[in-house]
Amino acid sequence: MTNRFKIILVATVFNLLFEYSMRGTGLFQRGFFLLFFLYFSYYSLVEDLIVKYRITNRQLIIIAFCFGVIPGAFLTGILFLPPLVVGVNMLYFLFINVVWWGCLQGLLTFYFATRLVRRDWNHRRLGWFGWGIRLTYIGCVALSSFVYSPVLPKGPVAGYFVVFVTIIVGVAYLYHVLRNPQQDVYTVHRSALLDLLSFASVCVFLMLGTFVATTQTRVGGSLINGLAAQWSTVWTVIVFCGVIIYYGLHKKQITI
Repeated sequence: MTNRFKIILVATVFNLLFEYSMRGTGLFQRGFFLLFFLYFSYYSLVEDLIVKYRITNRQLIIIAFCFGVIPGAFLTGILFLPPLVVGVNMLYFLFINVVWWGCLQGLLTFYFATRLVRRDWNHRRLGWFGWGIRLTYIGCVALSSFVYSPVLPKGPVAGYFVVFVTIIVGVAYLYHVLRNPQQDVYTVHRSALLDLLSFASVCVFLMLGTFVATTQTRVGGSLINGLAAQWSTVWTVIVFCGVIIYYGLHKKQITI
């Protein structure tokens, strides 16, 4: 198993545990492999950008934010649950894409993955075919869910406009900025606070998924346990606050 594959696999499993915390065993009953390969494809692309351009924390957050609107609009439809402002639920739009995708599923995910697996900065990069097959898979999953899911909440035209503008602006920014490596090659700077948040997240997600999320109800296009989702959300806020404290104390980036 290659070094790159291990990092991507750890990142994928960490996020599947996050899903498990809200869905329980329902995660394995329908669409598990679709979700696995969706995360695996996404983290393959991000890992390639990290190695090739050595992106910063800010750039990772932008990537995660722009990707997060895709499942929010086309897989779960949660962005279109009322109340809507400019076609989207602005609270969900900001919270999910910043706290979940940017912080937990971005910064903490890659800190945790590289904390367990040391990155080889010289590993083989993805070519055009590798990027193409992964982007095609992500696009096909999103499109098929949008077209064929009978329970997916559909948004107004303004909402989809906001989604596509978010993606386009993010891609344009990254295309403009990512011409050369953004920083020197680095090693993982260990942090007791981030270690605590990372490993505690695994424990919290496992406990919620096993002991709380024993039944599921439909929220938007997803089957989740309401109580488990609430507790999981509270934990992600704690993680977000912990990351802010880290920045305040250390005045430096999280190694990803």
